[in-house]
Amino acid sequence: MFDAKGVDICASIKRTDDRKVMTVPVQIKSSDGGRRSYYQSHPDAKEVRVPVLVVDDTMTADQIRTELYRALKPFLSVPRDHFKSYLSGLGKRGLSARGNQIKAHIKKTRQKS
Repeated sequence: MFDAKGVDICASIKRTDDRKVMTVPVQIKSSDGGRRSYYQSHPDAKEVRVPVLVVDDTMTADQIRTELYRALKPFLSVPRDHFKSYLSGLGKRGLSARGNQIKAHIKKTRQKS
């Protein structure tokens, strides 16, 4: 359900100063327009600088990995709890209209099974 709230994946990175692991939420979009739309829909994500990885069908796995590493690099030196309140709030936030549509679809599909 994190996807409906604006997080596609959570990456674990090892910080440079204390070598401790930090969780970084990441959103994946297929265009720069999608990135702008995401930040408009999720201003709290923009405020804490949730990285948005723009991926298209022509990219190889190595190119995607390189872009992901580039997007995560700025967070190697921020305080380890940088995303703590953002991540803890994900489960408490209400869903967007689209999120509610997705949830209803999943529920309907499961009832048919």
